[in-house]
Amino acid sequence: MSALEDQRKLWDQLAEYGAERSVLDPGDDRGLKNAYIRFTVTRKLAEVFGGGGHPGTLLDFGCGSGRNSGFLSQMGNRVIGLDISAELLSLTIRDNPESVLFMQYDGNSIPLQDDVIDGGFTNGVLICLTSRELVEQALRELFRVLKPGGRMMFIEQVRRRRRILFGGTKVQRTRSEYMGLFGDAGFTVIGKNVIRRGHFPLVYAIRYGLVPLRMLPWIAKLEAFLGACFEQAYFDYAVTAFICEKPRYRRSDD
Repeated sequence: MSALEDQRKLWDQLAEYGAERSVLDPGDDRGLKNAYIRFTVTRKLAEVFGGGGHPGTLLDFGCGSGRNSGFLSQMGNRVIGLDISAELLSLTIRDNPESVLFMQYDGNSIPLQDDVIDGGFTNGVLICLTSRELVEQALRELFRVLKPGGRMMFIEQVRRRRRILFGGTKVQRTRSEYMGLFGDAGFTVIGKNVIRRGHFPLVYAIRYGLVPLRMLPWIAKLEAFLGACFEQAYFDYAVTAFICEKPRYRRSDD
């Protein structure tokens, strides 16, 4: 069985946990930690794609249960969601508005023409593409369908040293490795920000209901501030948003 088929089978099985736990923390029975994680992501989505500009067509690559697709749609965008798992897509179709178009990804090519997407987004997708070849193929396709001047945001777990997890089904890469991958695909990285830490102490307090939900925005701001001011620890990962742009003009050496 190929690595992509392994991923498809894994996410089809995780879909049994429901829309939120399947794509975030399956062990978060109360849903409080997952609510915080979701907030940190949608906060960044609003910052990057909701800045008062004209609504556009956005691609949610690896849309999972479609929660982020629905959020982007509520901001007035036309959203296309792609995922490898048919079971997760069944949740997205059930729970999301008709304005969101969902399609199954075959792991090879995105079923869209060149230069048609205004912007795009992935959250925890590249970590699941465990070989360099799979990541390069996905980035080539994303670059192809993105309009010149369009932006992609990649949110990924980053470590100071590369680490393989869960029997080889996930790979936490370094910041420099991601920067090289994005550059090789043709993207220009115009921003990179830590949005949260993997083991930030207050996350455990949130998980067990020790922090009021009204405090989540303040905690998210605190994590972003600390991420901007301090280097990440060797023992922890940092969830990092890479903002990448497709150049408006081809480079002369292409």
